[in-house]
Amino acid sequence: MQFNTGRKFYLFFSLFILTYCASNFAQTKSNLDLFYSMVDSSAAKIIKSSPDTSKAISIELNLGTNYSVFGNRLIGYLSAHGINISLKTNEGESILRYVVDHTNVSYPEMFRNGFLGTYYVKRKVSLSGNFILSNFKTKSENFSYSITDTVKADGIKEIENAAFPFTHGKIPAEPFFSSLLEPAVAIGAAATAVVLFFTIRSK
Repeated sequence: MQFNTGRKFYLFFSLFILTYCASNFAQTKSNLDLFYSMVDSSAAKIIKSSPDTSKAISIELNLGTNYSVFGNRLIGYLSAHGINISLKTNEGESILRYVVDHTNVSYPEMFRNGFLGTYYVKRKVSLSGNFILSNFKTKSENFSYSITDTVKADGIKEIENAAFPFTHGKIPAEPFFSSLLEPAVAIGAAATAVVLFFTIRSK
């Protein structure tokens, strides 16, 4: 009986340690990673819209200098899913014209995780654009995606990329009452400690 109890305790303790480590070391996806996932979604939509994925597709990217990084991601996804991509227009091939016209990163709200806990911010990353697929019948479609989650406020620099300005967003100010509450609690704790100190000495 003691062996079974000890074994159960060991298994429970091991599970607790693994869960704790996973929650603390799981890496938050960067803003660029979230943009990449939305480009992947648009690429999946292109594949679904293509009448014959066995034929080669000539691709024309209209991404400007701001979003040129998405070009390789798009081509890589299409190629990995069996689409034969050509970077020059050849007679008889379908033509894909792909445009990203808007991206945005925002942190609309900052809040604490519990009383005097860590500051977190809500994160919203969005991407939109359109594509035209020309073959026997020209097909035009828009796409628009957004991802919303929560990240630590002090980790924002790690999830933004200095090389790509579109991965940056405006960080909100600390909540007014929270910024007042923390010094008040600190002063109150210090005052309580002083009172206890002199109370104990008087006894």
